[in-house]
Amino acid sequence: MRTMKNFIAVLVLSVFTTASFAQVSVGFKVGHNTSSVKVEGVGDVLSPKTIGNYNIGAVAEIRVAPGFAFQPELNFKRKGFKVKEGIDVNLLNIPIPLGAEAITEIKYVEMPLMGKYKFGKDGIGGYVMAGPYVGYAHQATLRTKANVLIDFNLTNTELDLTNDNYNRLDAGAIGGVGFWASAGQGQFFADARIQHSMNDMFNDPLVDVQMQNKGFEFNAGYMYRF
Repeated sequence: MRTMKNFIAVLVLSVFTTASFAQVSVGFKVGHNTSSVKVEGVGDVLSPKTIGNYNIGAVAEIRVAPGFAFQPELNFKRKGFKVKEGIDVNLLNIPIPLGAEAITEIKYVEMPLMGKYKFGKDGIGGYVMAGPYVGYAHQATLRTKANVLIDFNLTNTELDLTNDNYNRLDAGAIGGVGFWASAGQGQFFADARIQHSMNDMFNDPLVDVQMQNKGFEFNAGYMYRF
């Protein structure tokens, strides 16, 4: 974790130093992400499923050489997972599904800092990017549902993230590929990304469970060139 923090600090310093003389574009993006968790330590007891949600953010592109740029972002994102169990009950030869699910949803403020390589010509092209990110969980809820033909909401509980058992800091790596097209004084862009955390969500020393965020997302936005 210390190595990751030092690496991010060096990148941030490099970006601010470079931005003083580089060409800069700034803009916004919106997207949809699917997230879950990688679980180790509990065998088959917990089988988390993915959930879908939205993300929004501000983005900048700081060009440092032909084709190369830094891309810092500030994003607001919901991540989490769900656990679902169910059976089918045969009533009058009609299968009726009975089930229950618990959905954990965590809201993060997230700051990726990626290196980016762009290619193309005539105002259109693609790009690849990768780099570290850090995030901070500011709110979390646990919702439970029951299903008997239709869904019934049971509970909606806000989780106390100030509890020492929760790790509010999320740090990891992100990478993606995208497409860009010039439009006026800027450009439209769209990309697909994968993301994986490098630290555990929980700090409980009595429970031998490791849970790490992971996800996949699509984004689209516009950046204005200054």
